[in-house]
Amino acid sequence: MRHRQIWREGRDHLHPLAPLGNTSITVIAHIGARFARMPRDAVKAPIAALRQQLADEILRLIDDFPTVISAQLLCIDERRMADLRHGRVQRFSVERLIRMLAQIHRRVDLTVVNTGPPMLQWLTILKERKRNFRPG
Repeated sequence: MRHRQIWREGRDHLHPLAPLGNTSITVIAHIGARFARMPRDAVKAPIAALRQQLADEILRLIDDFPTVISAQLLCIDERRMADLRHGRVQRFSVERLIRMLAQIHRRVDLTVVNTGPPMLQWLTILKERKRNFRPG
């Protein structure tokens, strides 16, 4: 009960979880273009990095709160909160971490960055071939 009183008193003041206008978290995923040739671990690496980035952001936001309160804020039990605080992020899905951030009024934006050759180059080549095509 004491924790709930602290939380309710804290709502009247500006605290780290108070929404500040249009706050968002930008997650940048660098995912290679050729998954068929990549080993399985190399495909999993960007997902693990994304999961770690989301977990780090959650921990940064709720670091000052006790485990009981932070677990209630994120709508998880205390055991799962302990997993998160001890770095066992592989036990959480990316979707679950995004939902936890939504619970504390944060939006996640995913930006896809092309790390391979530009794909738009193929479109111009195909258009030129179509334009110069002479049936014969």
